[in-house]
Amino acid sequence: MSSAQALNLILDKIASKDKDFRWMATSDLHNELQKPGFKTDAEMERRLCSAVLMQLDDASGEISGLAVKCLGALANNVGEDKVKMLLSSLCDKLISGKKDSQRETASLGLKSVIGDLSVSNLASFTFTVPSLVLLKLKQGLQAKESQEVISECLDIMAEVLLRFGRSLKDEHLFLKDILLQYLADSRSVIRKKAVSCIATLSPYVPDEQLDNILGFLLDNLNNKSTKPELRQAFVHTLGLISPGTDDMEEDDEDQADDEDEMSDEGYSDDDDASWKVRRASSKCLSAIINSYPDLIDEVYPELSPPLLARFREREENVKMDIFNTYTDLLRQVANTSGSFEGSTSSSPVGMLRSDSQNISKAAARQLKEKSLKARSGILGLLKEFAAILPDQIPASLSQLIPGIQQALLDNSAVNSGLKIQALLFLRTAMARSAAEPWQSYLSQLSSALFKAVGERYYKIAAEALRACEQLIRIIRPDLSQPIAQQHLGPVQPLFQCVMQRLSGQDQDQEVKECAISCMASIIACLGDVLLPEVPQALRVLLDRLRNDITRLTAVKAITTVAHSPLPVDLNLVIEPVLTELTSFMRKANRPLKQASLSAMEALVARHGARKEQAAVQAMEAVSPIISETDLVLTALALRFCTTLLRQQRTLGPHVTQRILPQALALIKSPMLQGTALEAMQAFFAALVSLGVKEASAPKLIEAIVGSAKAESHAAKQAAAQCIAALAIAEGAAQVSVTVKIMLDILQGQRGDAGSRYLALLALGEVGRTTDLSGYDGVSQAVTGALEGSSLDELRTAASSALGGLAVGSTSAFLPFILQQIQAQAGKPKEQYLLLRSLNEVIVSFETSAQQQQHISDGQQDQIMQLLLANCIY
Repeated sequence: MSSAQALNLILDKIASKDKDFRWMATSDLHNELQKPGFKTDAEMERRLCSAVLMQLDDASGEISGLAVKCLGALANNVGEDKVKMLLSSLCDKLISGKKDSQRETASLGLKSVIGDLSVSNLASFTFTVPSLVLLKLKQGLQAKESQEVISECLDIMAEVLLRFGRSLKDEHLFLKDILLQYLADSRSVIRKKAVSCIATLSPYVPDEQLDNILGFLLDNLNNKSTKPELRQAFVHTLGLISPGTDDMEEDDEDQADDEDEMSDEGYSDDDDASWKVRRASSKCLSAIINSYPDLIDEVYPELSPPLLARFREREENVKMDIFNTYTDLLRQVANTSGSFEGSTSSSPVGMLRSDSQNISKAAARQLKEKSLKARSGILGLLKEFAAILPDQIPASLSQLIPGIQQALLDNSAVNSGLKIQALLFLRTAMARSAAEPWQSYLSQLSSALFKAVGERYYKIAAEALRACEQLIRIIRPDLSQPIAQQHLGPVQPLFQCVMQRLSGQDQDQEVKECAISCMASIIACLGDVLLPEVPQALRVLLDRLRNDITRLTAVKAITTVAHSPLPVDLNLVIEPVLTELTSFMRKANRPLKQASLSAMEALVARHGARKEQAAVQAMEAVSPIISETDLVLTALALRFCTTLLRQQRTLGPHVTQRILPQALALIKSPMLQGTALEAMQAFFAALVSLGVKEASAPKLIEAIVGSAKAESHAAKQAAAQCIAALAIAEGAAQVSVTVKIMLDILQGQRGDAGSRYLALLALGEVGRTTDLSGYDGVSQAVTGALEGSSLDELRTAASSALGGLAVGSTSAFLPFILQQIQAQAGKPKEQYLLLRSLNEVIVSFETSAQQQQHISDGQQDQIMQLLLANCIY
């Protein structure tokens, strides 16, 4: 595809109503602009500039953010007239934008263009960028009634001065006058921005104008009527002004550091600098906490009381540092909790528990403050506390809920972290603590949460949906019990607000996924009281399953619904859902396959395979997955087939034809182990239970032996376990048949070395769970191979088999093993094999306490003496 075709396709997608298409198109455009040698015609340049400027106003923050990134690259790849148009349009948006978000995005865009324009491009322009921008900024700086516009203009001015300050000689006088005017402004935000601009301008102005600035500052400082806040601004400006243009480069670096420090510290009402001491002390304490986790039991009692007392700090920035320090203390308590015994009163967790009421009271006071930062900070601290001691939260709900509700309903906190922190705390606390104490506050919590779900800012909406998932557990903590009548109130409003988000088309990806997950929880936990609404929700989930962007989340949602014990009828969607899930088996997306197999198993386990044809198609799609390439997916595929067999026994012939050959091929792999091997054993047990002639136990055993006899020892071990599973699944009669088959291989002439090796292992695996001491020939066959075989590998298999027999029948075989170990003294090879058999029994002690009870005290002493004698310890 040519560059022009690619750009036309991108522009078409940028105009789409689907937010996901717009996001992907903007991302593709950014990648195209980054390519070396990017070039296009004038008309395409115009279309690209218009499209990117339009994307700046997109309702999605993700898209507008990408558009900002495109601007810098675009300015370096289009003609001079287009750069001029971009700068003019961005300045107009900055000055005339009706919304704060538009001005903020335009400001970011201007910074991107100004900062990224190359020197070669700037040199070729017939106009000067700083003059054009400053001409526009002058209009904004004269709009004295709009603090937001002035603030953004000063921000851009600082960027222009930083890059082009030396070339603005004709503007220095105007800039000096207007900046000194705003330095004395009553609004602290404007003053701080003016200080930054003056500090950036000072290295470039002539000495006369610099003297003028210094004179203005000194005159105001000497004036006793100057307000304290202005006096601080003037002092700070004096400290930032460069002493001359000779050390300009060095001073620029110092100035940047000072500006960062200024923006961090802000202004205080204190007459002295004591707040700096408190802030520095707080940061030192954080360093101590993080550097010495092993001393947390000594550090905690020393630091917790004074830090809690300082929660009343007046200076906001210091208060935030104190919150951060206490949060570090909480995290260290959590990280080291395993190093201390339990939660005794002397352990860090125990000491934190004793402080819980003080923490809650201090937090409740902070939640009543006007400062958004302080309230957000204390909620972050509470979230960490709830993660460590969730059982302490319910006792403080009466103190905390009013402040949390106020935070969620605060309209001034839309773009701050306050609402997000409140939602994070609620989600953590509700998930980890008992449901009953929260039920008294369902009305207050639900109304605030539902309002947050409808927020335009996607991060708030997404967190609110996650919190709603936990609210469901509060409404109905026990799915085996009906919902209490007094708790039914929030159910319908919850469904409606989530359904609105779920059905919306122009949504952020994160909100879509959270809405899908939340709706799945609603159906799974509240579906029996929402029966009329469930079909509508299921149809929307099916639509999301068919969407490439949301299909993985929708698959997990289907699994959640299928696992629900409630009488939720999925007949409406089960066939198309199975069809979609089956199609995912052919995708290269591994997480999607993994989730789809789990969903298919859950659906079949709950509702069966409604139509045999759909089940057959599913098996055909699953069959290629069963291989050694990916044992995790293999285990899930075998579990699905096993569940399908148990639910629909008529599928036996199809499974024998399509799945069994794959399973027998996998038996040959030395990789087969763990969950995949367990799934294979369950599959064979389910298959033989169907009574299909082609899949009878003897035929399957013969097929397994034939597949594995020539393979590695590891493959034979897995095959032996599968044979044992087949025998045990069919009961005592099949155990007898299996034992006879194995003995025929061992005693007959037709068995080669590989078959005999596998037969010995299989006898040992069967013997682990079944007493084989009463079966004629078993003991003789195993001991004969152990003592008389000329092949070392057969003797090794026999020692393993003897150990397995002793695990299942300790009284019959353990005395023989102990006697033979003593009798073979002086024969290291023979003793080694017998000790391996004994090891099988000893290992079984760890997994079965009952097994150890079958061994007498005398035998245990004898085992210990034998081990000591053979230098095992």
